[in-house]
Amino acid sequence: MIMSDCQHEIFNCVQTVPIFKHLNQEEMNNIYQIAHTKKYKKGEFVYTSGDLGTALYVVFSGKIKISRLNINGKEQVIRIVAHGDFLGELTLFSATELKENAEVVEDAVMCVISANDFQRMINNYPSITLKILDVMSRRLESAEKTIETINLNSVTQRVSTALLELFDGKNVVDLPMKKGDLASQIGTSQESLSRTLSSLQTRGIITLKGQKTIILNDCEKLIETTFEV
Repeated sequence: MIMSDCQHEIFNCVQTVPIFKHLNQEEMNNIYQIAHTKKYKKGEFVYTSGDLGTALYVVFSGKIKISRLNINGKEQVIRIVAHGDFLGELTLFSATELKENAEVVEDAVMCVISANDFQRMINNYPSITLKILDVMSRRLESAEKTIETINLNSVTQRVSTALLELFDGKNVVDLPMKKGDLASQIGTSQESLSRTLSSLQTRGIITLKGQKTIILNDCEKLIETTFEV
């Protein structure tokens, strides 16, 4: 059977998403039948705070920014999701309003499974629920770690820790988000982030190239800065 581009996107999405990888081919084909694709342009919202959750969204391509606004309208970036990740899952377990905004920051293609189909899916394949809960528990752990870091660590420590996570064995990285979003995620201002990056460059630890590219010159010294007060 020759697949259309849309069918091919759904098939690839189901095949590559971690929460589905443990399923056999027949089970994957059943999920493939209930999923559909939806395309989003940069700047669009998949959903906003206050919306009722109606579906599970799985990212096939592009990037989505998950954030919240405080009572003063200040944005707190929670995470950036990309290929293979999912969002909108919380309201599929309970009928509550969404608390976050999901903004497309890079043109995206999403694989969408409606809430009703999702409920039937996890009834048929309970192991999927365990996979989703595993990801959600790791997100909670990451959120708790972020709160601890913001409360206890200096800006330099936070920036250095974030850079080490981005490098993750690589010597060159492109920031996956705007500097303002990264600053929000680690609980500082864009100005403080820029000053800290410039300081690290002056010290020869990193080299800034353009607006997003960062070159790691000395990993050991960068690790040492995570202990600076």
